[in-house]
This record gives sequence, C-alpha cells and structure tokens, in this order.
Amino acid sequence: MTLSIMNIDTNANIRGKPPSAPKIRSFEVHETDQTMLNTSQNDIHNNNNNNNDNNIMDNQNVISKLCLDACGFLYRLWKCSFETHHQAGFHRVHLQTIIAISKLVSEISPGFEATLSLLQSLAQTDMHRSSEMMSITKSITTTSSSSSMPIKTTTTATSTTPPPTTTTTMYTKFWTDSNIRLFLDDIDDLIRRILTVLTATAEMHRHCDDPERIVDLQYALAKSYSSNPALRRTWLEELAKLHMDSRSFTELAMTKLHIAALMAEYLKRRGLLECEFPQGCDAFKSISSNIHIEESGLRADSGVLEISYTQEDLLTDLNEAAVALESAGLFECILPVYALVLPVYEYRCQYTNLAQIYHHIGRVYEAISRVESHGHRLFASYYRVTFHGQLFESMAGKSFIYRSNPCQKLNEKCNELLQLYRRKYGENLVELLSDNFINRSSLDSNKAYVQVTYVEPYKERKDSDKKPLTSYEKHHDVQQFMFETPFLRQPGLSTEACLLAPGPKRSDDLTIQWKRRTILTTEATFPHLRRRLEIVQVTETDFTPIDSAIDAIHCKNQELMSHVIALRNNSTAFNNSGNSNDGSVDKRISVSLIGLHSPVLTGNTISVNNQNSTSQNNNSNTTNNNSNSTSNNNARNKQTNSRIPLLMDMQLQGALLPTVNAGPMAYAQAFLKIENQSLYPSCKVNRLKELFFDFLSTCLILLTYYYNMMSSVHEAKYRAMREALDRYRVDLSNLLKEEVIVDEKELRIGPKSSSSSSSSSQCTQ
Repeated sequence: MTLSIMNIDTNANIRGKPPSAPKIRSFEVHETDQTMLNTSQNDIHNNNNNNNDNNIMDNQNVISKLCLDACGFLYRLWKCSFETHHQAGFHRVHLQTIIAISKLVSEISPGFEATLSLLQSLAQTDMHRSSEMMSITKSITTTSSSSSMPIKTTTTATSTTPPPTTTTTMYTKFWTDSNIRLFLDDIDDLIRRILTVLTATAEMHRHCDDPERIVDLQYALAKSYSSNPALRRTWLEELAKLHMDSRSFTELAMTKLHIAALMAEYLKRRGLLECEFPQGCDAFKSISSNIHIEESGLRADSGVLEISYTQEDLLTDLNEAAVALESAGLFECILPVYALVLPVYEYRCQYTNLAQIYHHIGRVYEAISRVESHGHRLFASYYRVTFHGQLFESMAGKSFIYRSNPCQKLNEKCNELLQLYRRKYGENLVELLSDNFINRSSLDSNKAYVQVTYVEPYKERKDSDKKPLTSYEKHHDVQQFMFETPFLRQPGLSTEACLLAPGPKRSDDLTIQWKRRTILTTEATFPHLRRRLEIVQVTETDFTPIDSAIDAIHCKNQELMSHVIALRNNSTAFNNSGNSNDGSVDKRISVSLIGLHSPVLTGNTISVNNQNSTSQNNNSNTTNNNSNSTSNNNARNKQTNSRIPLLMDMQLQGALLPTVNAGPMAYAQAFLKIENQSLYPSCKVNRLKELFFDFLSTCLILLTYYYNMMSSVHEAKYRAMREALDRYRVDLSNLLKEEVIVDEKELRIGPKSSSSSSSSSQCTQ
C-alpha cells in the first residue's frame, strides 16, 4: 500500500509548543483504503449485469466516500487531541465519542464494523509512516553531526522523502516509539469499548422482554468502564432506573452504594474529599465485599477528568441508599451506611440532620427487634437455574443463582421462567426440568430446557465457633449456596449412575440412605447490583448414612440453638422467668426514685420498677389488689403470648412432636443400638451421641422458657412436648444401655456416668 506524503505545518516553530498535527486530506484517507473500495466495486460489476448496476455502484461509491471522510475527520480529532493534551486529551475525546455513539447507533451493522476496522488500519498506517519519518530524521541528524562538511543532498526523481524542516523535527520528536505505542493502544481500547456498547445496545433490543438479561447487559456496560468514573457512573445511574422501575429495593440500594463508593474514590484521588468524609471505596468494606472489589479499579490518571459530582451528592446517595435498604428489609446494613454520614454532620454541627438520622436508626432497631422477636424473619429466596439447548445461544449450558422475593415459591418461579421463554422461543419448544441431576445426552437438541432447583445460602463454619449465625448473617454477603440430593447406593454403579437411575431415591431404612451435598459458588456475593449471578464453581460431597445422620442432628441443633441465644440476649425474658426469687435485695440506688427514668430498660430497672409498683399496691385495699392482679395477669399472658417466637414454637414442636417423618430418634434407632455401633467407626458413633445429648439439652432449655411464658396459655401443648422429651430420654437410655438423667439446675441432659464424674471432679477441686 502506497504511503502518501503528509502536509506539515511550518508555522509551529515556537519553542515548547507541540507542532500542529499533519493535515490529512480526504484523498489520502481514500488512498489508504483504496484496495478495499476497488474490491467492493469489482464484486458489484461481476455480480450485477442489469441497467441498475451503475446506480447501485454510484450510491455505494458515495457512501464509501462519506465513510472515508468521516473516518478521516474522527481520526484527525483523536490525533490532534493526543498531540495537544497527550493522553488526558484523548480520554476526553474517548468519553464524548462513546456518549455520541451510544445515542446515535442502536445496532451493529456490517458497514459499521468495517468502519471501525478502517479506523484501526488508518491509525496503524499513519503511525507506521510517523515511525519511518522519525527513523529518517534520526539518520540524517546523525550523519550531519558526524561530518564537519555540510551534507549536500541530491534529490532524484524517484525520491519521496522531503528534506527535514524544523517543524518536521519537532513532529518526529513528539511521535516517539512510546507515544506511538500508547496512541495505538488507546485507539484499540476505544474501538473495543465502542463495540461493547453497540453489542450491548443491540442485545437490549433483542431481549427487551427479559428483565434479568437487560440488567446483565447494563451491568456489563458499567463494568467495561470500571476505570472511567464518568462513564461508569452514567451506566450505574441507568441501572438504578431499571431497579426503580421493577421496585427491586435491595439492588437499588446496592447500586446507590456503588455510585457513592465510586465517587468517593474519585474525589479522594482528586484531593477534593474532606477528612470527615468516607475516604474512598475502602470505607464501604463493612457494608458489602463487592463494593471494594468493583470500585477500586480507577486509573491513576482518571482524576484529571472533571465530573459534576460534589461531596453533597455523595451524602445524598448515601442517605437514599439507607432508605432503600429499609424498604428491602436489610436493617442491619443501614447502620454502617449512616456510620459514613454521621461524622460529616457532627463536624458541621448540623443537629437537625443528626436528629433525623438517629430517629431513623431508632426505628431501624425497633424493626430488628420486632422481626427477630417473632422468630420468622423473611429473606430472599434463591434458585439455581440452568439453561440447556442451543436456543439459549450464549446462555446455553450456563447456571445462575436467582435472587427472588421472600414469598415466591418454587412453582411460582418455574411458571415465571416458563412463560418468559415460551413467549420468546415458542410454546412447544421450552420444557421444565425439576430433577437436581439430569442426563444431558437424553435431551432434544432442538428444544430449550430450563432446570430450576431451590437452594439455600451456605456459609462454612469452623468447629471451634459454636455460635450459630443469625438470620441476617446467613443471607448477607453470601457467595455459596447448597442443595442436597438423597440417593440409594446400588452395587456396581457409580454415584452419578445412582443419581440418574430411575426408581425411588429415599428409603425408610436410614442405614442405607446416602445423600450428596452440592455447594455452588457464584462470581460475586449477594446482595448485588444484579438479581442473578453466574455459578463459577461446583463442589460435591457424598455423605454416608451415618454421616448423613450426624449432619442432620447437627443442623437441628444449630437451628434450635439460635433460639436459645436469642432468648439469652433478651434479658427481660429471663428476668421474668421466675428464677430470681432468691430473697436477695438490690441495694443499688436508682434515679427512678426521684422520677428520672433511663430510656434503656434493663433487667435491674425492671426489678426496681416492680418493687416500687409492689410497694404502692400494698398501700391499696385488698379488693383493688385482687382485681388489679387479675387484670394484670390477663394482660401479661396476652403480652407474653405475643412475644413467643412463632418459628421457635414451630421448630420445637417439629423436633419433639414430628408428624411428617420419624423424627430425630429414628437416627438413634438406626446407629446407636449396641449391636449396630460396631458396624461404624467409633469416633462417628461418639460424635452422634454427643449431638443427641446436645439436642435433648437444647430442647430442655427451650421448654423451660416455654413453660414460664406460655404454660397458662398452651398448657396441653407444653405437657405433650415435655412428655415427648422424657420419652426421648428413656428411649436413648434403652439404646445405650446406660441411664440418661436430667440436671434441672444446669439444664443439661446426659449420661449418668458423665454427671457423676463431673461432680466428683468439682469435689476434688
């Protein structure tokens, strides 16, 4: 390809001023791509022989000429900005180019892709020519300096290299190898990002009826500009609009927090962030681990771009995120968000704003207390969704974790996905797969299959950490999910074959019941900017029958122990349990005697108030006391009845009075009989024994609390559960051939041998 000579601006000879970039004539750009144009014209002449061929060829020539001129102009703009303001200037043009293209172009056409290719080849050709000119100038300069005689240049008719001028020397000094490489890399990056925008825009038009796909594409656009705060903020704002339209408050709050963290990092790098403000995205780690990972990728030079974002905008985004979190029910997240805002208002002495925030925090704590006291807090539901079939194109074979509303059931999620994809691909071409494991070779390649499985959040806990996770901790910042599949081991078959084999997968005989636990790891943690995340890792573990029993009792203990911890944290409940009548007198002087009452009602405060009310009642007549005590008892019964956690009541009743299956004692019957213990490792048998004693002790603690709070309301239910607990204890004694006793003082159930040994050790001490 022939390289054209470029016109050099000879007026740019002022010292320190970069030379004006060479002017690219339209015929030069045309000449750069002359081969492509001639090929296109030859194809037209060969394939069309009618009278309209000339008109078509003329139109294509005009369009090609226009495209070439436009490419030349745009390239000239890129090059001038780079020469004048170096890389910072090119970043500005980069930003405006992306914004203009995203507004003007809605889909990719073959001609547009060819135009982008032409821009790349034009840049490479021009930079190659600049590199050659630099080499020629260097050789001439070296020859001149090495000779004391003036060099006489003879120009022949075939020479295409002009004598170097001052402007040429300055021009070649600017376009060094490093600048050329930097300029070409920036152009490649810009063209790649243009293609990303166009591809995502075209995909949005194609999948306008798929809300999750739209959110994914919008997120991909924002992610492609993780190093550019202006464009990333623009795409994140568009993502926030999508979540507002769908009323996805959790994702809306996360988007607001990401914007705030991004701009905090931007303001910090520009030196525009005061010390009382959150210092960059690192300050958001306690809210979500995703924020620091995704918002710390700003380029070192991105701070030179001026963005109309101030510290007040940062406060607004944080306050709006707190409101969205409250609507989503993620009350615990609000506290660390306000922890970023409060120092600012405290430093400014803006007491009205401080009062409003602390009032909001008070309402948040009341909401936490209310939902936790009921014991049945609703969080999001999660489902594994796998797409099979060529109809799904790029999603074929991929698996995702979907985050759904708390009240959405499995069948509702299945119907939602079926309706969506049947409208898209056809009523008879989309089918639902409900099994956890399927044989892909048996699927019809011409159909689309949607496999949906309910999963639960999974967080691995160390054995040393016996404290169970709270309901909020289980569902926040979670990256792993779990589901279990029962199966029966068959001789001569692998585990995969047993899982895919037809027939029943469950048995009443627990000694032959296996299960597989599948742990799914997602690309990020929930809650996220999106409602679905792709699964990047799958871990499978097979449990033997006794391992399944150990795991089942351990999970049941963790489930019940969470209620015990909640009750222990509620000091009021334990102070009212009736165990404090030991004759001791509180000698602490309380300010309540002079009419001052603390806003925090502790157990001691309640006891003092009770003593005062008792002394006042003693001064009343007996008739009033009797009537008042009767009404107070009724009111107290109603109040305590409302404080009983519903979930604790259900789970305790399910543990002691099972109606669906044989209950926990079925595992003891299968594995703890004396004649069966020799069939299993002794360490696992002992572990199962310990878990059973912990299970009975936890039930005893909850029943004690149950008796103190609800015996007068549900006396029959309490008596039935207490009888079931005693029956469990007797049955376990018969299985172990060892007496199992109840320690009412320590609220502990265990073998008599361990109790006697512990008491003897205490006597020795």
